[in-house]
Amino acid sequence: MPYFLPPKLMKKYKVHINNQDKRVSFGNGSFIKCDGADNFEKGRGYSATGLSVYDEYKDHHAKFHDGFEANLAITDAPLMFVGTPPDESEASFERWVGMAQEVIDSPLGFYINRPSMTNPFVSKEYFERKYNDLKKKGELWKWEKEYMAKRVKAGSRGIFPMLDKDIHVRPFNECLTEILNNHSDWDFHVAFDPGSAKCFAVLFGAVHRYSKKVIMLDEIYATNFAENSVGVIIEEVKKKILEIMPDVSRWSGVYDHAAAWFWNEYQTNYDFGLFINKCEKDLKNKENKLSLIKDMLNGGFLEMTDRCIKLFWEMNKYATDENGKIPKENDHLIDTERYMLNDMRYDKIPGERPKTEQETMKDRRKITIQEDLDDLAGKELYGDIDSSLYDY
Repeated sequence: MPYFLPPKLMKKYKVHINNQDKRVSFGNGSFIKCDGADNFEKGRGYSATGLSVYDEYKDHHAKFHDGFEANLAITDAPLMFVGTPPDESEASFERWVGMAQEVIDSPLGFYINRPSMTNPFVSKEYFERKYNDLKKKGELWKWEKEYMAKRVKAGSRGIFPMLDKDIHVRPFNECLTEILNNHSDWDFHVAFDPGSAKCFAVLFGAVHRYSKKVIMLDEIYATNFAENSVGVIIEEVKKKILEIMPDVSRWSGVYDHAAAWFWNEYQTNYDFGLFINKCEKDLKNKENKLSLIKDMLNGGFLEMTDRCIKLFWEMNKYATDENGKIPKENDHLIDTERYMLNDMRYDKIPGERPKTEQETMKDRRKITIQEDLDDLAGKELYGDIDSSLYDY
């Protein structure tokens, strides 16, 4: 800030720099002062006689504006908010959106959203280099946020930034038709994350034996205390299983290892032929399975139907905290996703994209004698043979 004027003008306007007070004073008595917003109580003592600017408003303390705004009344001074939007996962996001909407709706205010390249003083070559650099690093979220001024769902802390509704979500009936057309090639799984207090989550999915493609088909997300008892949940599970694949013997179940009470209650009172295993993998290092899920999304090995509303919501909002830790919240269906992949013994994605149904049918081994005979019909297996050798 002290160098925004060339030396000639600094001398003309008698500019004095006070680095300790972060103040630029002018010969006519006016000044520009720079201060932080962390000490929000200090903001109550300012006298706003001219334009006030909140720079990088998303990083301001939430209470700063509450104390400072009254100072604007002294001279009816204007207030400008400047900065990039916060991530949707940040606590300041709703506050930022609310303030932006308040400005837009005000007849005295105006709102401008422009990308950085509209700045005529920055070269286009710089933006091209920066874009290509961030693209190589897989950090295009930075480009979207810092240079395009767009709202990014989770930014640098997002665990599944590649999740895209247009790519990874398909209609339920479309996915079910794909599966049932060759249902013998698919294995069916249901995963339980029992919780009697907050949420009882259940996820239904299928994996293709040959292509290793996984489709998450449906979900249960019960947060009402009256709806998340084992008896109620099991009835819902039976309905969904009968709709997807009625042969219960084709299904494999898995549940959170810590919920032994669920297994005991199910086996004692509600067993309907579905065997449910206990998940004991990834107990201390779930990051491995989360990394696998990212690989599956990137490689085209994981899809979900439009019934998996809460699963998409959890994955879309899933982000580390400011310390880089994964918070234990809003992850019930993500946990069931991990349990299910363990039950599938899914440890890594294949080296190439999933094959189409036609490619899979062509490459897979024949599974019946009749199919083998049909495939061999008319083929000379041993070349020319002298049949007289076999005359008896």
